[in-house]
Amino acid sequence: MIDITKYYSNIQHDACENNQIESSSTNAVQLDGISGLAKDLGFHSSGLNKVDYIKLHENNVFFVELTNLKEDIQECIACDELLKRSSEVRRCIKEVDKNGLRAVQKKLWMEILEEFKGKWMGSIALYERLLRRNGIADDPIYRLVVVLKNDTDTRERDLLQITLNNKLSGMMSKIEVRLTSEL
Repeated sequence: MIDITKYYSNIQHDACENNQIESSSTNAVQLDGISGLAKDLGFHSSGLNKVDYIKLHENNVFFVELTNLKEDIQECIACDELLKRSSEVRRCIKEVDKNGLRAVQKKLWMEILEEFKGKWMGSIALYERLLRRNGIADDPIYRLVVVLKNDTDTRERDLLQITLNNKLSGMMSKIEVRLTSEL
């Protein structure tokens, strides 16, 4: 039996370039890192993609992923805007491949989406192992909460939430994207 109470800690981002740590007063079970639950469940830190924390509430398991995707989101937005505004860019892409525009739009967000898919599946595997080890026959409802740093533009946050929910709707329930201060 694994007692998860020793893994509770404040939800916090990794230190940034100037060693500032953005954190929340909300507590959750830490999965990742040297003091995380994953290690004690037999998972190596680099052997499994997983979220940073889990927050438990009744039959809901909230997978909490702290991320600073600011530059990635801005890049995707800029490329998407360029595709929408520039008929010349669209024409060039279609000349190379008639379905090229759709492929480019799909690939714009692919890296970000693949990261979240991997963390989603790995986190479910990790939590299911915890349930088995503790002899719990439960059927939890899984949810993903992506937490961006407070300096993220709300337009970028909203676009990420719409994109994740549209592109991952068959795989995950509604995804919430929040800023650290909104936890």
